[in-house]
Amino acid sequence: MGFLKSKSGAVVLAALVVVGSTLLNTRVKLGAAVDEVEDLFFTDRDGEKCIYSRLEEKLSASNGYAAVLASYDEEAADTLYYERDSLLWACEDDDIDYMAWCNAELDKAFGDAERAMAACELSESDREDAEYYAEIYNGAQKMIAENSYNSSVTSFNRSVYDTFPTEILAAFAGVNAPERFS
Repeated sequence: MGFLKSKSGAVVLAALVVVGSTLLNTRVKLGAAVDEVEDLFFTDRDGEKCIYSRLEEKLSASNGYAAVLASYDEEAADTLYYERDSLLWACEDDDIDYMAWCNAELDKAFGDAERAMAACELSESDREDAEYYAEIYNGAQKMIAENSYNSSVTSFNRSVYDTFPTEILAAFAGVNAPERFS
């Protein structure tokens, strides 16, 4: 108790209060700002669907495409279903970086499925269905590439997160930069 009554004790206590309050303030305010940027990934805005909505379109289209493909090449359809399920699970976890990785894997599987489908002789109805699902899938991917989310993340990181002393305080406060979808 005598230590706290001394000048050195008071200085240590004051330093702890200042450091603690600074880190708490960083965690609360910067954390809220990061959450606001990442909310753009999940929330449709006027004139622009969010990336998450576009991923849902891709999940639906890849499911339909795989259903058509299953009648002609079950192995290729199973691969597409597997990668679709991986993205679906990633979407349930709300991990943007993992969703981006699973989306890239789904794109590879969808490309393989398109090549497998091209090698098959389809009925007219199946061909029309496959074209419909491919158009939705590719359109959603195009809109993801054109979405403003990544530029918002880059702008935020450059103007707020990657500045001194914010990036040092963020590291100590446990606040991570918003994740890009790429």
